[in-house]
Amino acid sequence: VVRVAPGPDEAFPDLLARVRLQTLEDLDHQHVPFDVLVKRLNPKRSGGETPLFQAMLVVQNNESMILELDGLDVTALDLPDHTAMAKVDVLLEVLEQGEEILLRWTYNADLFHRETVTALAEQLTGLLAELAAARPARGSGQPARTVGLFPLRQNAGEAAPVFALPGGLGLGSSFVQLSSHFTDRSFNALHTRELIDSGGSDLTLEVLIDSCVRTITGSGDGPVHLVGHSIGGPLAFRLVDALRRGGREVLSLVLLDPSPPTGVDSLLAGTRRDHLRTFLGLLAESFPGAARRWREQALDQNLATERSVLLRAEELLGRAELDLLDGSLTRAFDSCVAILGLRWPEPEPIACPTLVLAATAESHAPIPDHGAGWERCVPGCLVRQDVPTTHEGILRNPAAE
Repeated sequence: VVRVAPGPDEAFPDLLARVRLQTLEDLDHQHVPFDVLVKRLNPKRSGGETPLFQAMLVVQNNESMILELDGLDVTALDLPDHTAMAKVDVLLEVLEQGEEILLRWTYNADLFHRETVTALAEQLTGLLAELAAARPARGSGQPARTVGLFPLRQNAGEAAPVFALPGGLGLGSSFVQLSSHFTDRSFNALHTRELIDSGGSDLTLEVLIDSCVRTITGSGDGPVHLVGHSIGGPLAFRLVDALRRGGREVLSLVLLDPSPPTGVDSLLAGTRRDHLRTFLGLLAESFPGAARRWREQALDQNLATERSVLLRAEELLGRAELDLLDGSLTRAFDSCVAILGLRWPEPEPIACPTLVLAATAESHAPIPDHGAGWERCVPGCLVRQDVPTTHEGILRNPAAE
């Protein structure tokens, strides 16, 4: 059982070397039966998933057994098993066939569409081909990845790509489920938290917008579609004009339960304690399991200090959730406060086909009507639809479908 959390600036060869070393060390304990391991760790059980892990990789590289019978030539046939039942969420088997490698996928059809797994297989095949062709040497001066870019789906077709801007948590990974439905085009998220952190003490809204423009233009040419969620909505709206001034065409703007476009300063005004309550509400929406544990353990947001609240919340978060937040709620909260503390001047109207999807269900975070006020910003170009889900739930299935 291996959990891999790549560092934000970690090159692939370094990640590969680290995982290889960890795997070799883990093999020293391969004699421990899995059921004994589960019993000792005693993870929380759920009828909907296996304990400890939900994805499995199996490499079948042993030599095939040769069956010899007097007077007969025997050839083994590998017949596809169309009745195979998925024992985990997704199983990837790697089989060596001569000089070729066969990848065989088995997945839980209740969780994944066939098109999603097909796209995963195509992306993995493309990635392996690129790595095999490049084989960059350590310290070879290979250019670093684009800061703040979180590619979720890559497609070499001609359809214009999507670039999505997340809400107050700044996590590009929040668009994972939504991106799975864009099978005809590339879907990239902007990890705005990373861009905010890189801005340091000089961060302003203008600096953040410029960073977003560089991230998008650095990923290729041609027209784009923009998506914005929560506070990422007003940011995406302002990005339309910035990209156009740089010669980049924006075909459409989709706003997912966005913050109002005007009066953003007054909406986000408040003390750090106010922002802390908003931050914890966003976390509860994003990670329902954490919210449940907070309720069960009676997380007290009125503890003596901000640090004590964050440390207690961190203790009750699962390891996987904390990894998505780069391992620290304190740093995640500081980034959230940074974007909440920016000055947002009143925007000028623009002409851009815009769809606003407003969540109508009650949320953990104190959120106003996020679909309001947009008619004045995109006059004659707006379509609004209400969606019966929560503020963060709009990013997840079934609402994302």
